[in-house]
This record gives sequence, C-alpha cells and structure tokens, in this order.
Amino acid sequence: MLEELMGKYAEVKGIKIYYEKIGNGKPLVMIHPSGFDDRFYHKLLNFITRDITTIIVDLPGHGKSDVDPIQLSGKGSAKVEFYGDYIIQFIKNLGLTKFSVLGTSLGGDIALDVGMRGNAENIIMISSSINTRSTFTEKDIENASNSDPQRIMRFAGPNVDRKLVEELTWIRSTNSLEMLRWDLYAWNNFDYTKKLEREINVLIIRGEYDPLVSKKMIEDTCKYINKCKSLEFKGVGHYVPAEDPKNTAKEVEKFILS
Repeated sequence: MLEELMGKYAEVKGIKIYYEKIGNGKPLVMIHPSGFDDRFYHKLLNFITRDITTIIVDLPGHGKSDVDPIQLSGKGSAKVEFYGDYIIQFIKNLGLTKFSVLGTSLGGDIALDVGMRGNAENIIMISSSINTRSTFTEKDIENASNSDPQRIMRFAGPNVDRKLVEELTWIRSTNSLEMLRWDLYAWNNFDYTKKLEREINVLIIRGEYDPLVSKKMIEDTCKYINKCKSLEFKGVGHYVPAEDPKNTAKEVEKFILS
C-alpha cells in the first residue's frame, strides 16, 4: 500500500530534514510524537485517501533528520516553538501556501504552534492540548525509557495489540533517548492559552483511555478556540493514529475535505 511513498531531504536552517510524501491533493503536514519518527504514521497512511498529499516530517534529531546543536545544550532550551520554527520554515521551503497540519502528542502541540504562526487552514491535534505544562514530573522524564514496551502499554488502550506495542517500542528505540527526554521537557513547558492570535478550524481527538490528556484538557482547549470540534475514540489510549488508523483517517478526511 505504501509503494508510492517517496522519501526526500530538505535543507532547513542549515540542517537536513527528512520527510516522506504520498498522494496528490490538499497538503497535510504530519508531525510525530515524542521520541518517534515518520514511521509512527505508516499504518495511518494505508487508510488516508490519495486525494490528500500527506507529508510526514522527521523532527530535528529524529529518524533521518540531522540534530540541531541546541538540542544537545540541555533541557532549558526545550520548547515546542523550537520545533515550530523548523516546521514553519520547512513548509515555506516546500512552497506550500495552503495546507493543514496534524500532530500527535508533542506533535499536536507543535501542530497548534505551526498552525497559528504558519497560517494553516486547519489544525488537527491528537492526544494533545492547548496547555500540557507540568504533565510530567522531572523524575518521570529523567526515568523515561525509549526501549521499554511497558511504557508503550501504559499509555495505550487496554486492548492494544501486542504486535503494535512491539512495533512502536522498536521505532522509539531506534531514536535517541536524549531526544525523547528533550521532547518531554518541551511538552512539559507548553502553554498556548495566551498566544492564540486568530481564528482557525481545529479538530482535537482524544483516546478514551489516554492517561496523559484528560477530557478536561480537551474541553479547556475548545474553550479558547471558537471553531473547535472534539472527538473521543473508544477503546484506545494515547497513540490514537496507530491504535485506530481507520477511524483516524475517516475523521481527518472528513475534516479536511468537507
């Protein structure tokens, strides 16, 4: 199903950024969660119509993208806006003037920042919120593992497929543990409640069993955004696009193409 997927590099702010592209239609830029890379969305791509041009980008220091030295300078520099700057410039370099942006977990935080500052037409936030500040303790972050399947299971729904757990663990384990922790600090520093500068269409999706993003966090997000639609997917946890790719694709297509 993914034979048409093309992998390319773009130079952004002096480093090489890897991305994958498939489809021929309205552009949709996808941003992966903490510690992952573009492969997180491969299951979802099997269900998304080719009437959408899907562009999945590896964040700096993830997958096949180069690391930015700032990411090696400690947790004090970990900010969602750091990634937002890269994605906004990446989108400009591709010449996209009309696009939608989707992200999961940390990627959802980045999607909100990119959508607002980069003038997206639509924002899709999955397993994220307008304010994720202090969701983790510092001890949680410093003890985070990128190779422990139990960590994936804790964040997923109760009936998550064992093969999916193994696959997500493997993808994350091939990425840097240092980057995972840096990502978690960026997530933990994110509060966009006072930065909304324009009205925009937002779809926000939460998994029923997500232990990290509560119903209240979703409700609070929609209080700040006039054109906000929220959905809760039954039976899944934090990794919605991987746990339920078929329904995710259905709702994404409806939101972007309607």
